[in-house]
Amino acid sequence: MGSQSVDRRIQLSIISGFLGSGKTTFLQHKIFKKDHSSICIVINEAGDISIDDVLLDDKIEKIKISGGCICCDSNAEFVEKLIDLCGIRNHANADFNNRIDTILVETSGISDPAAIYDSIVNHSILGRNIVVKGISVLLDAFDSNTFISEPLIAKQLACADDIYITKTDLVSNEVVAQKYNIARYFNPSALIRSCSKGEIQNLTEEQTRQFGIKSILPDAKTERVNSYETFIVNLEENTDWNNLVIWVSALLSCHGDKILRLKGIINSPAGRLLVQGVGPNIQKPQRLPKEFYESKNFLVLIGRGFDKTDIKRSANFLNT
Repeated sequence: MGSQSVDRRIQLSIISGFLGSGKTTFLQHKIFKKDHSSICIVINEAGDISIDDVLLDDKIEKIKISGGCICCDSNAEFVEKLIDLCGIRNHANADFNNRIDTILVETSGISDPAAIYDSIVNHSILGRNIVVKGISVLLDAFDSNTFISEPLIAKQLACADDIYITKTDLVSNEVVAQKYNIARYFNPSALIRSCSKGEIQNLTEEQTRQFGIKSILPDAKTERVNSYETFIVNLEENTDWNNLVIWVSALLSCHGDKILRLKGIINSPAGRLLVQGVGPNIQKPQRLPKEFYESKNFLVLIGRGFDKTDIKRSANFLNT
């Protein structure tokens, strides 16, 4: 009887999705099911400061790539990091029991996962040492259709092996069904399931009810994606919490349709908090562990069409 060959290459999974779709929460639950010693997580932030890594277990090996998307501006750095991992794993003296056999890549919210995939499989070294196990794309059920018609979201969905509709606990089954139809329209072959707070479930019959796509996306955009901008608002250590809440509320009221993502670490009476928002919607702040109490206060804004000078000028009163 012939023996079946075993693929000993590193298995790599790409986790993608638009800004604020829940990639880090999904990743948190995914890694709990694996042996931490064999995992490496690559975290990509389009901005200059990486935030998502603070939410992941410190026992897991992490590679942070910030200041550009790994599908384009930071692709060379991404490829170099993967080559290093392959070299370490293949080294003759590497501890077999502690070798990396799984890489999870959390892309930035504005990355093209297909381009990341191509850069791996078409590389002479990576193609021999890494197998892309699959592309998982998260689709935010709670997001309004303001951003769902982004051409970039269509590209992300189209290249997915698995699509997870997230935050389904926050919306009705009708809304979930609308997102299901959007996902199915852009990718008829993907496996589509729901993911609420990291827990994966099959969709119900009501959640897969058929809708005409034109009734959901009557104004879907077809032009190329405009460039996104990222900038940082630095805050003083003694920034008044109440003033900050008022300023952020005013900011999102005026520019919520232009600011796609807001993330930051800020000081509050309750301690150091991680603040996140998508469009005009801010999630409940998450208290950070004590090791982050020495980190700086800042907010990262990602969007397009807003005036950075005006926003920074309006933020000056927070530091007075």
